[in-house]
Amino acid sequence: MRTILVLILLVFALPCAAELVEIPLTTLPGVYPGTGAERTEDFAFLMDPANVLGAFVRIVGVETVGVIECEGSPEPYPMEIGAYLRDETTGGWWSAYKEFAEAGGAFDVTLAFTGSIFNPPTWDFLGGGGGTLYLYGAPVAVVGICGPVLSAPSAEISEVTLIIDMASTVNTEPSTWSTLKAVYR
Repeated sequence: MRTILVLILLVFALPCAAELVEIPLTTLPGVYPGTGAERTEDFAFLMDPANVLGAFVRIVGVETVGVIECEGSPEPYPMEIGAYLRDETTGGWWSAYKEFAEAGGAFDVTLAFTGSIFNPPTWDFLGGGGGTLYLYGAPVAVVGICGPVLSAPSAEISEVTLIIDMASTVNTEPSTWSTLKAVYR
């Protein structure tokens, strides 16, 4: 019975934890006009990519909704924001995307990166010491007969942070195991 209890405790006491690594991207903030814009920023990553569980991008800013004429009447013309990471080892892409609501105003969104199903990316490209984040802002695509643009939308981004979710080990002290053994003597 004691052996089973010790095994159960060991299974549930594995030294593992999650860690969020935040990388501020300082050249990406700015105005993304209604004509569309893309910016890139290289980032450093000096950890083992085998431990990467996923990644997110946090984008903070203010959206100004434009107006477009569609089939004779004015319609809201919001922005969309997209972020991409290219996996140079497979040629695949990680992407995160947000189409903003027609209300506009301040936003603070955290978007999860998802991989392409056609050319699945891995996190192995991070093993080279980092990567490049591509960020774009543009008006949403319109359906129907639309034009002209009466006022262009825009997004003023004030903060961009890449967040990498890591599995990491937690060091255990030798005294931890001594205490555990003493309990079952």
